[in-house]
Parts: sequence; structure tokens; C-alpha cells
Amino acid sequence: MIPNTHKKDLTIAYLPESMMIAIKAFLLVCAVRRIRKEGIPHNSLLIHVTRFTNVQGQIKDLVEKVLRTMVARILSGSDPLSDFQSIWEDDFVLTSKAMAAKGFSEAIYVSWTRSKKNYSTLPR
Repeated sequence: MIPNTHKKDLTIAYLPESMMIAIKAFLLVCAVRRIRKEGIPHNSLLIHVTRFTNVQGQIKDLVEKVLRTMVARILSGSDPLSDFQSIWEDDFVLTSKAMAAKGFSEAIYVSWTRSKKNYSTLPR
């Protein structure tokens, strides 16, 4: 989406699907840390795709807009969040099971339903 040889006046109209998935995964990680009772730990998502501040600013604005939309969906309580569930089941659950099989005792399988229930009872 962003060519290696782009100029500082490149216009970014949207975020690629890979970044949308990464942002959703980041939000899931933040939720998991809260479910595990780690308090409200510091969480950072580093996105660095260019050296040009103009293009970085466009990406920042798009990410903030996407985050606001995603958080609104999550807090609404009426959105099934099936896209988040797919990431949970296709990545997080499989990774947890693989880690548990290798002897990592901290790798505990948590179903999507249980994780949603636990997260919805946390203070905001």
C-alpha cells in the first residue's frame, strides 16, 4: 500500500486489512491482560510505516478513527463482534493450545463466550 519509494506528499485514503486485523488483535490483547487481572497495564501499539511526518499524520488520523469505531462497537454490547471472534479463535486460541502442549502452564484456553463475559464485568 505504501511503496518503498513514496514521496512525502503521498495520500493515504484507508488502512489495509492487515493493519485492521493488527489493531483488533491489539485490542484483544489489552482485554486479555485486564481479564487476567493485571490491572490496567500500559499497552502500546507501534505503527511505523514511513519516515515522512505528513504520511505518518495521515496514518495516525486513520488509526484514531478506526479505534473510535471499534471501541464504540465493543462498548455497544449489541454488536456480535464476529470479526474479533474470528481472530480470537483462529489465532489466540490456537496459539494458547500450542503453547500449553509445549508445557507453558500460563497458556490457558479461554472460550470467546467466557472472555466476552469476563471483559464486560470489568470497570471501564
